[in-house]
Amino acid sequence: MGNGSVVRRRQLARLLRLLRERAGLTLEAAAPRLEWSASKLSRIETAQQAVDVHGVKSMLDLYQVGCDEWEDILDLTREARQKGWWRAYGLGDDSYVGFENEASAVFDFTLAYVPGLLQTAEYARALLKFGALRRTRAQLAGAVAVRTIRQQRLTSADHPLELVAVIDENALHRAVGGPRIHRAQLHHLVAAAELDAVTVQVLPSTLTGHAALASPFTILRFDGLDEPDLAYVEHSLGSTLVEKEPEVRAARLRFDRLRSEALFPRPDQAARRTDLNGRRGMDLATAHWFTSSFSPDSGNGCVEVAFLADGTVAVRDTKDRTRPAHRLAPAVWDAFVAATRAGRYGPR
Repeated sequence: MGNGSVVRRRQLARLLRLLRERAGLTLEAAAPRLEWSASKLSRIETAQQAVDVHGVKSMLDLYQVGCDEWEDILDLTREARQKGWWRAYGLGDDSYVGFENEASAVFDFTLAYVPGLLQTAEYARALLKFGALRRTRAQLAGAVAVRTIRQQRLTSADHPLELVAVIDENALHRAVGGPRIHRAQLHHLVAAAELDAVTVQVLPSTLTGHAALASPFTILRFDGLDEPDLAYVEHSLGSTLVEKEPEVRAARLRFDRLRSEALFPRPDQAARRTDLNGRRGMDLATAHWFTSSFSPDSGNGCVEVAFLADGTVAVRDTKDRTRPAHRLAPAVWDAFVAATRAGRYGPR
């Protein structure tokens, strides 16, 4: 994917302002010598207006920037003017996707549904179809495609993205799109949690209250870009981008508190809080396995479960015990059992 322009434009804007100040020029003094108004130069320095290569060359010349710095600055200018891939789907450069495209990590808390980066196409379509924003069939297809493209970074070696997701347990019970789509989404969520770049935690519904009961939110981190963290809040009437450091810091603290209250579906993911390269999985050789009462009498496709000392539940396929077992938090296991007893996970 090409570089998104919004973050690069912000980087360029800060740099151009720094170079002007280093040259000892005020906005009012520099603008006329560039044959611009002071308001235009101000918009460029606050990333509200793009600037082309010729304009930047004029600024570098006026600010007496050394020739050895020009190439990197002009390269950044060209990157800032690139159109992001999401523009083809009707999204602007200042959209959330434009910021996420340049982020190195996403910290996402959701209350009512599975995070977009972990949704199946059918789940996303069902969710978007009944959202507050009315979409045509083509617009709906485009919105689903955008989510699918965003997810590619979770497995990309060239443009990787780390995701830490805290999901309210009630979101896992909500059968968005019906039982079949819901079942497929839960299977997909379990598979996604196996990825090195993904950490999933579940906030138990048994909590009487928690740090973000009223609103879901997302924090974006930009390692290596000298870009401060951003917070993003999406709600039924729109969305808000939070940039002020005190508010972003409060969001980080709130997310850390949520993580401390949430459960890890797999114990090895707990190690990722401090060591993202930690050992995956645990030795289950000593676990005592039971054949699930929900397995068919024929013996085909039997499922075994093991109740572990740390409170989690391990689940594996008896047809291939060499494959990794899935690990479920107690709340997730209870939800699965309840849904199965209700007939929501019948034969596919």
